[in-house]
Amino acid sequence: GHDAADASGAGAPAHSRAGHSGLGVLRTATWNVVGKNTKWIVSLTAAAVLLYRRDALAVSAIAGALGNAVLGKTLKRVLKQKRPDGAPLADPGMPSSHAMSLFFLSCYLCAVTVAWTPAWPPVQRAAAMAALLSFAASSAVWRVASGLHTMPQILVGALLGGANGVLWFGFTASHMDLLQGLDQVLAADRSIP
Repeated sequence: GHDAADASGAGAPAHSRAGHSGLGVLRTATWNVVGKNTKWIVSLTAAAVLLYRRDALAVSAIAGALGNAVLGKTLKRVLKQKRPDGAPLADPGMPSSHAMSLFFLSCYLCAVTVAWTPAWPPVQRAAAMAALLSFAASSAVWRVASGLHTMPQILVGALLGGANGVLWFGFTASHMDLLQGLDQVLAADRSIP
């Protein structure tokens, strides 16, 4: 247990107490909640999009994300680079599969924003892309700050995932006629309620 001095921060160093202002506590709590729950945030968002849209385009995006994840896990087993000393996880860390997934989805959605939202004002498009990339970057940096990955593991994951996201968008966009045909078949068959 903690005594009253510990709870008030009186026994803590000055630099530690300084970070316990209301805003500092909120920032740290948000940082930790988002960082620790990134996979759930991303997974639930992807599931919500799939349930909301229920079309071949959403299925294609999820399929691309799953392919990207399989590539990341495969590369980890091939490269076998250890995580930083003291990391709570024992599996290999290169490339960061979290960074790959985050940047795949962020870059895929940025490409969607550029290509398919011509009516949006430029400021709105830029804000949407900045929010997507900021979430991915801050979540990836949290992995380094928490000792789960090295910066090179995060950077390689981010580059691979981002490139895969843009490439998968290109593949999807070039096969829209096929996806739209699949939508018509699924709607006629009532496979997607």
